[in-house]
Amino acid sequence: MDQRWDDVGEWKTEHLVAGLQAYVDGDDPIYPEDDRRLWRLHGFLYLEHPDPTGFLPLFGPHGCTSLDDPRLLRRDIIALAVVTSFIRRLFENPKDKHRRKLFDVIAAAGVHFAFDPLYGDSHTKTGPEVGDFFGQAMFPTSAEATASLTRELPNYLEQWRRRVTTKNSFTFFGVVLRHLGQPGAETLFGEWERMKEDERFDLLKRAVDQETVGPHTRARMVEAVLDDSLDVREAAFEALEAHDAPLGELDPSAPDDRIQAELGPLRRWAAKTKS
Repeated sequence: MDQRWDDVGEWKTEHLVAGLQAYVDGDDPIYPEDDRRLWRLHGFLYLEHPDPTGFLPLFGPHGCTSLDDPRLLRRDIIALAVVTSFIRRLFENPKDKHRRKLFDVIAAAGVHFAFDPLYGDSHTKTGPEVGDFFGQAMFPTSAEATASLTRELPNYLEQWRRRVTTKNSFTFFGVVLRHLGQPGAETLFGEWERMKEDERFDLLKRAVDQETVGPHTRARMVEAVLDDSLDVREAAFEALEAHDAPLGELDPSAPDDRIQAELGPLRRWAAKTKS
């Protein structure tokens, strides 16, 4: 890894990737993310602007059996240096000839880093970089981003279901809703039974700002007014109100039998309202 990354001459992606993987699998030190070696790697890849698909082997499943395995940390800092060079290319060179592939590879990289713990409930550094990239308000949504995230969404969901903590769920929800809109919301609300209280609350609060909501989303919003959590009930009420649901005399803090008495019109609204 102690490569200067200047005056390299001709090089092949597969050789570079093999060398980086050898560092991950070896016994060299775990360098801090601001180490000059990693910045040189980042700068080299930015200037050379290679086809990013050749780097996908660095972003797959870690294959480690213990969260104490130092390979996890080496893997993360290498992925961080590489992925941020791809992100930088998209921000600074919007006409990069590999633009579509850059979106694809960045989205794919997030799959195995967004919910991947390093130790305890501490997550990778690469995952949040991918989340910030797709979630940044300054970066416009695009057909490429939507296509890449749509393609990878089943893989993200598979990893999310194995999450150790919920702290990265909120970034994930925001990215999906921002880029995939109503279809993304339908998918996320379809995972309702797998969600913890704070995730349900967050998703309902985000649903307030959705322009339109689909039938499964509406149905979940209605039933959420009977959730065990008062916070979730109130968030569901707010979401229903934002989408002009016929709330009648519904009070989310009322006893369950009084809430049940108000659900008939809401359930018919959820079933009949067109998205």
